[in-house]
Amino acid sequence: MRNSNSPAAVVFIDADNTLWDTDGVYANAQLALLNELEDRLAVQFPESDRLTFVRDIDQELAARHHEGLRYPPRFLIKALALALTGSDKTSAIRLAWSGGSEANRLTSEDVHEAEVRMIDNLRRIPTLRPGVLSGLSQLATQGLPLLVLTEGTLERVKNLVRKLDLENYLPRVMEARKNQRLYERLLKVFHPSNKGFMIGDQLERDIRPAKTAGLSTIFFPSNFRPKWDIDEKGVLPDRQIATFTEVPAIIDVVLKQVH
Repeated sequence: MRNSNSPAAVVFIDADNTLWDTDGVYANAQLALLNELEDRLAVQFPESDRLTFVRDIDQELAARHHEGLRYPPRFLIKALALALTGSDKTSAIRLAWSGGSEANRLTSEDVHEAEVRMIDNLRRIPTLRPGVLSGLSQLATQGLPLLVLTEGTLERVKNLVRKLDLENYLPRVMEARKNQRLYERLLKVFHPSNKGFMIGDQLERDIRPAKTAGLSTIFFPSNFRPKWDIDEKGVLPDRQIATFTEVPAIIDVVLKQVH
């Protein structure tokens, strides 16, 4: 039986591309980088889907690096420059990764300057995703503890929570690798009999481990879909939403069914 003083449930929320549109910031920074390299190298990317061109290389580099998508931007800069000047994508990635500058028309100073500008662009404040402010406000009235779970950098996420005026709703932020054991451990911290919810935009990183741990899962798909993510057939979330404002009602219905 649940202690009357314990909350009815705990709600875990992913940060990037769930609470705010990190994808939009990255897309703008990546396209700005492509424009800069075209100007510097006096070349023009011939195809129309410019963002896909950048992101195909970006995700291949991320798959090779131990920090994943947090790899240093200089690798992307070098690989894009090589791809723009005649190297096939596989060779461009290999040469950029190995430091093969002999095929790169950029100087080390060029790469450094482009990296500084890209990092600066990546630090821009993202916009909130649809319904986040309203949904969090409604969740606050339900008295449920909310915990932001991120695999990003803790200080960066805390800083965004503050700059986007979400601190009153989201006082707890935790950086951790999301897996089944993490969710099971966190549930015990709040209360062994607590009901748990997980809200996220990635099926592989957010939904699968939470669902395996017995949490109710709410999938909030974003524009960013990494190559390594699975599709809905691989794991079925309990609910899928189009706006965060749907979350409080879903949680309310599930808790009424439980109790």
